[in-house]
Amino acid sequence: MKKTILLLSMLICGRPLLAVPTIYPKSNAYIKNNTNSNVVSDSTDPYKYYVLPPSTVEVKVLSLNSITANVGFCKEIADIQKYNADTLQLLNNLKQREYDLLMQITAHEKMIRDAKVVIAEYVKVKNLMQLVEFDRQIEAMDSRLDSMYAAYKNCTRECAALATDIEHLQENRNSVEEQRFLFAISRSADSDEYMRQKRNIESLENQKMASIDTVKKVQTDLKELYLDFVSMYDVHVKREGAKISVEYDSRWSNNVARLQFDNPRLKFEKISTQNAVVRADAYSNLLPGSSIIGFNFGGVGNINGPVSLEAYPERFSGNATLNLLGACPILYPQLFGIPLNDDRVNPQKMKFGLTVGYQFPAEFIYDVTVKYNMYKLYELTQKQGKKGGFLSSSSWSTKEENEYYNDAFKVE
Repeated sequence: MKKTILLLSMLICGRPLLAVPTIYPKSNAYIKNNTNSNVVSDSTDPYKYYVLPPSTVEVKVLSLNSITANVGFCKEIADIQKYNADTLQLLNNLKQREYDLLMQITAHEKMIRDAKVVIAEYVKVKNLMQLVEFDRQIEAMDSRLDSMYAAYKNCTRECAALATDIEHLQENRNSVEEQRFLFAISRSADSDEYMRQKRNIESLENQKMASIDTVKKVQTDLKELYLDFVSMYDVHVKREGAKISVEYDSRWSNNVARLQFDNPRLKFEKISTQNAVVRADAYSNLLPGSSIIGFNFGGVGNINGPVSLEAYPERFSGNATLNLLGACPILYPQLFGIPLNDDRVNPQKMKFGLTVGYQFPAEFIYDVTVKYNMYKLYELTQKQGKKGGFLSSSSWSTKEENEYYNDAFKVE
């Protein structure tokens, strides 16, 4: 029985006495925060706050170094680029075609929505609901007939019964169509305008479907062409070209100090972090995607993929390894038609990105409601409570304890 009592005690006790960050903070509108760090409250101390790492950090690329002998392939890569110039232009044209078609589909969808609003209002004003209902019935029966004819075409047994069903449904359809015809004749002008608007919607929907079919074909062609284009560079993407030195300083401590200075009546400290993951990316001038194939700092590194750390790093210096597609245009811009004064030649102005993910502890607040059936509780106590007082029997079986807890108590 001790297990049940302990569990219940844990559920109905208040929050823990230990001070921890909480994502349900007190109002911190009065905190003066001129930093790029967010803050979270302490669960017990109203004057204490935890400072998260900065949301944005500047990463400096210092220099290109450790150039490998693989840069001898740069001329070959330049030749591939020239050969693929037409392919690249075709890729760009297909991308533009895809964009235009998607915009066209969006425009058709808007026109269809607007047209349906207009026809619905027209049906309401002209009291043509019966005509709409006739059309709905005919469309439903046509769909059913298509399925039945397809089944009859492949029928191998009890085909006569299926043929009879088809005949009866066809007769019903003809009857509804005749009723529709008579109704339309009685409301000729209104019916004609309704049909005109309906045909317009059908035309717009057909145009939309045609655009969807076309864009699917364009996307297929685009994917195949891109794969062919990328395959030309496959070998060189994996070859190491050079390293770039990078410097990272989050200035997290500075943010804590600034918050403390601006809010002297409060207490601020860094939040505890764990399971940090560092990812580096730099983009090639030749091919979409990252040209980073390795990253390391402080003796920690990874050939492919992110670097895992125990906690968020406040600052570090390291080296990122560029493949040949990233290194060659910097080393030999003339081979790729890049002017010497172009920013793409300067490693310090390359498109380099660094992301750092991390985890931090936080208290969740939740409400627990305990409901119990007093009769069940009394009944079970009476059955097994001969040796002790209320809830004190030591002779209950495991099965009875489970039944007691599940049946007598309900935790929400």
